[in-house]
Amino acid sequence: MIIVSGAAALLLASCSTTDKAAATAQTADTYEPVQLPAGAGTAIAVPAQQPAQLVEGADPVELGNSSVFMYSMGGLDVSQNTAYYYYWPASGEICMRLSGLTVKSYVLFDHAVRSVCRQAFGQYESDFDAHGLRKNSDTYRAYGEAAGHFKWGLLGPSNETKPKMTVGYKFVKGSPYFTLTLWPARGEFKNQAQRDDVAGSDRTTILMTRKQAADMIGFMDENAIAEIVAKMNTDTVKGDKY
Repeated sequence: MIIVSGAAALLLASCSTTDKAAATAQTADTYEPVQLPAGAGTAIAVPAQQPAQLVEGADPVELGNSSVFMYSMGGLDVSQNTAYYYYWPASGEICMRLSGLTVKSYVLFDHAVRSVCRQAFGQYESDFDAHGLRKNSDTYRAYGEAAGHFKWGLLGPSNETKPKMTVGYKFVKGSPYFTLTLWPARGEFKNQAQRDDVAGSDRTTILMTRKQAADMIGFMDENAIAEIVAKMNTDTVKGDKY
């Protein structure tokens, strides 16, 4: 991607919607390390959620918006960007579209990646409350990794990569942020003739306060997605049988 150390909305240009007012400005989480109590940082279990069925040819569904932070000043600080969330029934992906960037950026989460994010955020919350987060450490991979999916373009998602995504956290100016990091990846191509013409993506890190991360996880709730799909199936007009 064409964003340095920093850099969801639908995957097709026809899926884009008019941007609403930017999300309310968020402040960094405060964090004061203390002596760890017994059992701090113990692994927790987050209940698994079943994926909803796919709905071929269905239009995207707008879920709402929140915000995230991206690196600025060469990684020394962060700046806030509005994040728009959508559900794409045809692929079963949640899409986070990031505004305020040079290009439109789309981060996609299938059911498997959503499960990783839910488990990771649950563990982050536990570690945060137990004061178990480590400063000055390479913690981008603290909570695991998943197969990412990323698209971007000036007017719509004209470029695509499938980078490795790692989930962790990072301190910036003394405050911790839950992080999603997309690592460098080659561009996707449909045939060998396109191999040398497709753009790859650079490393992109998305940082979130606890509230921002909780918003993202809320939009990933599989039960809510299943309700959307059920309503789609109910509302679908079918031909008469004869």
